[in-house]
Amino acid sequence: MSNILLSELSKDQLIEKIEEYPIYAFPKIVASAIQKSAFYHHVPVAVAAQTYLAQMSFIAQRFINAPSDKKESGQPASLAVLTVFPSGEGKDVCKDDAAKIAIEVDNTNMQSYNEEITAWKIAHQKNKGERPISPQSIFVRATTQGVLKHMSISPSTSFIWSTGEGGYLFGGYSLQRALLHKDFITI
Repeated sequence: MSNILLSELSKDQLIEKIEEYPIYAFPKIVASAIQKSAFYHHVPVAVAAQTYLAQMSFIAQRFINAPSDKKESGQPASLAVLTVFPSGEGKDVCKDDAAKIAIEVDNTNMQSYNEEITAWKIAHQKNKGERPISPQSIFVRATTQGVLKHMSISPSTSFIWSTGEGGYLFGGYSLQRALLHKDFITI
C-alpha cells in the first residue's frame, strides 16, 4: 500500500493506513509501554505513541543546548507534537501515563519552590534575599510569551507545554492575529 495515493484508498484501507505508526522506531521498553497504554485506554497506537514521543523530547531537551538569543548558555531545542483526536477520547490519560515520572519530579520541585517562596516572603519583609526562581517545567495553561519569559530566567533546561485542549493554544492570546507569525516561528 505504500505506493498508493491516500485518495485512492477505500475508507477501511484509509483507516488502516492512518493507524500504521512506526512504533518499531521506539526503544523496546517504550514501545511496550505505548502498546499497553493504547490497549488500556482504547485508543489507536498512534495517539499513545504521540504522547510518549512528546515526553521523550521533553526529557532529551536538556542535552541539546541549541544556540539562543535568550540565554548565553543556549536553550533546549523544541519539538511541536500536535495530535488531532476527539476531546475526551484518551489523549490526556495516555499523556498522564507517559508523563507520570516527569509530573512527580515537577510537583516535588514546585513544592520545594513554594516553601522557598514562603521563607523569602518572611525575609523580604526585612529586605533580605532575592526572590527564588520558579523551577516549573511543565505548562498546561500558558501563552507563548509567558513560556518564553519563564525560559529566559529559569535554571531549568527542559520545558513542555502540554495540553489536551487545542483551545489553549489555537484560541488563546498567543495566536491573536498580531502575534500569530512570531508565535508560530517560536513554537
